[in-house]
Amino acid sequence: MKKIIALILSFSVLFSVCSIPALADNNIVASGKCGETEKDNVNWILYDSGELVISGNGNIDFYILDNAHEKKQPWYDYYDRIWRVTVKEGI
Repeated sequence: MKKIIALILSFSVLFSVCSIPALADNNIVASGKCGETEKDNVNWILYDSGELVISGNGNIDFYILDNAHEKKQPWYDYYDRIWRVTVKEGI
């Protein structure tokens, strides 16, 4: 009985610590650049899991002009699909 409990606990620890890529939703919904200047290499990716990832090196330009000359973030059209934001090192 102790061996069975130890085996079950081992598997539960293994599954809680390790991620399983086959179960993760990581399809890209949208992506683009959002650097403040041309020298900044900053990109954003929105995954269908709801995670917005901002990565690269440099400063973020938080606003772009749309056709109506209004300022908004490049991921604005997807705001209702964003559940978590991850900003990587270098930003």
